[in-house]
Amino acid sequence: MNPRADTHLSRRVVLVLVPWLVYVGVTLVAPALHGAGRDAGFVEHTVITLGVSGALAMLWLAAVRPRAHRSITSGKNDRRD
Repeated sequence: MNPRADTHLSRRVVLVLVPWLVYVGVTLVAPALHGAGRDAGFVEHTVITLGVSGALAMLWLAAVRPRAHRSITSGKNDRRD
């Protein structure tokens, strides 16, 4: 694979994760810093938030990854003699 394409792909992954990291910061880190971590329900909120948002982030990354080009032929006529 092209090293330039690897750099572009890794940059895209980082850019996709930025909104997720902001979301986690606003919904988990900020409330925890303001004392919400003492509430018993906050742990449940944290687990659900990280699980669902993390799964959605991974689905998004899988959807935007580059696809390999495949040949349309069935393989019978691939031989060139």
